[in-house]
Amino acid sequence: MTLATHTEEQISTFCAQLAPVERAFISHAALGYCALRRDDQWFLYSARLRLDSTMTVTPATFKTSTVIAGRIPIDTRSRSVRKAIEELLGTFAVTDASVQFEAEDNGSYSAYAVPLHRSGLDRSALAILKIRGGRGWEKVDREEIGWRLRGSEIAFESLSELCGVCDAGDEPGSLEIVAAPVTRILSTSTAKQNKATLMLSCSSELDVDACRLSYRVIQGSTVVHRDSVAGKRLNWRPEHGNCVATHDIDIPEGALVDCAVSYQGETHQQAWITDRSAVGNPRRAAFEPSDIELLAMQSMLRDEDDKNGRGFEVAVAWLFWMLGFNPAHLRNSKHHEDAPDILVECEGGFVVVECTIGQLKADKRSNLKARCVNVEKSLAATGNRDVLVLPLLVTRFSHEQVTADMEDAGKAGLHVLTRDDLLALMERTRQVNSPAAILAEWRTALEANRAATRSPQTLAT
Repeated sequence: MTLATHTEEQISTFCAQLAPVERAFISHAALGYCALRRDDQWFLYSARLRLDSTMTVTPATFKTSTVIAGRIPIDTRSRSVRKAIEELLGTFAVTDASVQFEAEDNGSYSAYAVPLHRSGLDRSALAILKIRGGRGWEKVDREEIGWRLRGSEIAFESLSELCGVCDAGDEPGSLEIVAAPVTRILSTSTAKQNKATLMLSCSSELDVDACRLSYRVIQGSTVVHRDSVAGKRLNWRPEHGNCVATHDIDIPEGALVDCAVSYQGETHQQAWITDRSAVGNPRRAAFEPSDIELLAMQSMLRDEDDKNGRGFEVAVAWLFWMLGFNPAHLRNSKHHEDAPDILVECEGGFVVVECTIGQLKADKRSNLKARCVNVEKSLAATGNRDVLVLPLLVTRFSHEQVTADMEDAGKAGLHVLTRDDLLALMERTRQVNSPAAILAEWRTALEANRAATRSPQTLAT
């Protein structure tokens, strides 16, 4: 198949990023898929090819007269990741069926690669490639399909739930390829009183000497120490098919450790390690008697039963307050329906926040831009023309769920926080933060994303 020039470039970029670590995905690749019946053929609704060196692939299938879905292993031992991707463009075989991934009207596909996530916050993916085909499924009657699924032999509430269970993504007419980090900071890392124990893993298929653990020790809002240790200086041991190492560092009591792990100079994952019994942030300490460990707040950030998003907005405003910002939750009042959801102030300027419980839709992006312009005009009219105003779009969806929309947000000059970002920011609330520094981080990430999206559009074949 001949691909459009831009599509070919994006696939090549993605595969080039994975080339140094591709061995880690041998026997660790799985395709989650969902297809719908039309004209006696199965057409791909949504799919995700996941590459994860820690994953054990368990095949699964689901089938009705109009829907098939499942998860199958993909062979990357006898063929490259690129070859595996190319074989999914067109017609491919799944369990007991043949599925067609329709191309666009010009006979090709469009693609968008997200190499090495640009945000400094914790991510569950190393790189993502989104390939879009025909747009025919965008008008599918999801409610009707969901109603039928409720009464199937194995009941599902909706097409979204089915896609979620099968890890098939949930974007009509698209294939997503998600590569997980091959070296990670493990959740078993701890900080207690004057010592932090940082644990990291690396695929046993790779050279552990090429890993590097880097870290900053933060007390209050001040970095008191920064250092790194090369993989060859760590003592590695085999564990569950991977290699694991431990590194102890001395820290001031109650300090926060910002650590990251890289492979051949490319950062793969970042994490915040804190003493969970110590809270150095008085705002969080004052809040926690009402919400121990912020469990209720976490639930509000994830709650899919919150259909109008008001609880989500409240939790976002609380989070900003605990980070040291001064948030005003304007849309909590019927008198402010044309206002930003949340207006946030700090020493470095203002953040105009639009919240969404789903995709980063065009109306959400345009509303945020308009409300940001209104704030800028008002500031200019009162002699504050030089004050920074940053537009921030916050979604309850994960980063993986909105990858395809990130390009449009970047082009519009909007910074985006996903659920992944919010949960990572919650970890930072254990220490006093500098809102101005966080605002500067967001501004830098926004500029990087805008620069990355200045690429040629998909060309016709």
